[in-house]
Amino acid sequence: MIEIVRQEILKIRRRRGLFWSAIGLTFLVPVIIVVVDLVLRDARPGSYVAGVELLDATAGSVAVLSLVLAILIGAIAGSWDVQHGTFRYLCLTGTPRRTL
Repeated sequence: MIEIVRQEILKIRRRRGLFWSAIGLTFLVPVIIVVVDLVLRDARPGSYVAGVELLDATAGSVAVLSLVLAILIGAIAGSWDVQHGTFRYLCLTGTPRRTL
């Protein structure tokens, strides 16, 4: 099972643009949110409240971004199956992907 997961990750890593975008965006979005928060706090120090709202905004943004990136990675994996002809076996036999 671990070998199958390693092979799938290797296939995704070969698509360098998607792989590095997924890694980079996952770490870059919270940094951008914190920087914007610091800039807004410096612009209006008396009226700006942060803390829990910042944590909620960061967690929500990362959750949505992770969902979108997971969908993209799944679509890439599915297109790889179609391109290499294993998708028809998945559909015809109904066997899980890991057994093929």
